[in-house]
Amino acid sequence: MREKITAGIALFLLLMSVYLLTYRGLPMSGDEIFMYDSATSFAQRGDLYRVYEYNTVVSPPNRLIPNEDGSPWLQPVQEPLMAILISPLVGLARSVDGIGTMHIVWLFNLVITALTGVSLYVIALRQGYSIRMGWVLGVSYGIATNAWFYGRLLFREPITGLFLLWAFAAAFTLQKAWGSRRIPYRTGALLIVSFGLAFLTKVASLLFLPALLIVLLPPLPLIRRHWRLGSALIGLLMSLGVIAVLIMSNSDFGQRYALSTWTQRLSDIQWAYVLESILGYQVSLGRSLWLYSPILLAGLFGARRLIGQGEWRLVVGLMLTLLLLSAWYGIALTVDWLGGWGWGPRYLVPLLPLFMLWVLPVIPLLTTSMRRIAFGGLVAL
Repeated sequence: MREKITAGIALFLLLMSVYLLTYRGLPMSGDEIFMYDSATSFAQRGDLYRVYEYNTVVSPPNRLIPNEDGSPWLQPVQEPLMAILISPLVGLARSVDGIGTMHIVWLFNLVITALTGVSLYVIALRQGYSIRMGWVLGVSYGIATNAWFYGRLLFREPITGLFLLWAFAAAFTLQKAWGSRRIPYRTGALLIVSFGLAFLTKVASLLFLPALLIVLLPPLPLIRRHWRLGSALIGLLMSLGVIAVLIMSNSDFGQRYALSTWTQRLSDIQWAYVLESILGYQVSLGRSLWLYSPILLAGLFGARRLIGQGEWRLVVGLMLTLLLLSAWYGIALTVDWLGGWGWGPRYLVPLLPLFMLWVLPVIPLLTTSMRRIAFGGLVAL
């Protein structure tokens, strides 16, 4: 056990050392400014209003519309959790002289990306792989995907991916427990909490829910024996989901949770952009998932092995999620489905650690020099 813990700590330190070599500490996108703005407000006043943009956005008649509490600040445009999580870093930086606030806050996603690599290492160990194989998986994610690039910036996608990885890891454990008399309540709680945190970080996490349900599917004979109970549980989950959406729609957490935002986007679908985004996230030079994280190509061979091992749920679930995400950003953002300035598909970053689970079955096959060279070439790319 001590050896496993030591290897995990070493993996974290290695990834952090690499990331600090390319550390930026400055914003590149307006979305980062929005996040930093809300985090600063939460650290200082306990709200998520955007104050840095005061007088830059004017509503007719040439004034900003006050909020219900009388404040003139702009409403948050992003989900609340990440701003809340990074607000202690704002307070820390402001309490220490000579330290730039942005420089401290922009370290956040470096730590999150390294923790995601360590989480993949832990998942590999729990699935019976050796320390070396878990290490290869964690390092491959950390330096061979465009998670490295987006770890340098203050976007929500890296931490959303970490929460979703925990949720799927819990779902794997729960799926194995079907038919046993022992109910893993703690694992179920981990799944619910992790997915809830992902939802509070990025509302598009809802598009991962079908894949989670597919991973959780019990064996077919068990479904046939208990189909009434299963139908009741699905109905209960759907009802709770609708209630949660309605509650969040009437909250002060921003327009991302407003039901009207979703209905408006779904009522005026421009199918040309939907097709463009679906294809663009696969084969375009600017946003192809496979081009900017070529290590995932090895996962295509791993997916075949997973199906042969009976783990088809993960393969089908992630393929469905990739399709849903690719289509959704064409629906919601139309021409802006690309996600602005970046290196590869920013909006698909939460998928990266999950697709690395396809790569895991390939690692034990690196038994010959040619295979190792091919795998190393994908890492180098």
